Amino acid sequence: RTQRTLDAKGWVHTGDQGMIDEEGYLEIVGRFKDLIIRGGENISPKEIENFLITHPDIVDAQVVGVKDEELGEEIMAYLILKDPDMILTRTSIEKFCHGHLGYNMVPKYIRLVREFPL
Repeated sequence: RTQRTLDAKGWVHTGDQGMIDEEGYLEIVGRFKDLIIRGGENISPKEIENFLITHPDIVDAQVVGVKDEELGEEIMAYLILKDPDMILTRTSIEKFCHGHLGYNMVPKYIRLVREFPL
């Protein structure tokens, strides 16, 4: 596995995306792999999305990781509902997920949107 991470020049490829700021510091801004890393656990956003769209009121879902001081990343779900005027609470999403997704995969943040940006 180490051989896949190191290139011929000895660079380590972590899968992280970074930017160098004006002061020369590296800031990690994302990952090349489609994973949310929450408290050291790798979580698949696609798995959460696939489950959320089985909810009778959800048309589509996009799940992303957002910065969290304690866990590194937290889970945010953007949801498009069948009825755009309906309100779906985090509590109702938690109840829907209970017993189907691990507690660590339940979105902490829910945003109801009418469409996803391109």
